[in-house]
Amino acid sequence: MQPIQITLTLFNRPFKLKVMSQSEEALRSAVKSMNENIETYKKQFPGQDDFNYLAMAVMTLVSGMSENPSGAIDAAVIEKLRKVEEML
Repeated sequence: MQPIQITLTLFNRPFKLKVMSQSEEALRSAVKSMNENIETYKKQFPGQDDFNYLAMAVMTLVSGMSENPSGAIDAAVIEKLRKVEEML
């Protein structure tokens, strides 16, 4: 299988990634969840640094994965998220 190139928008920033097609849906779902969490945290904790909102969203995503391993995102997706975080 060949990787496909997708563009994901995380915290209003586009990121082009090459992913395996079987990981695309999980990755898009994770980014959607993170964006929703970021918006929630911005409302709950106004005036914080953008990195703080991103960190809270990542921690929420990861803690949810450890609580529900059957719905966890595969290791390749987690590695892609780490790379996105490093870019920020």
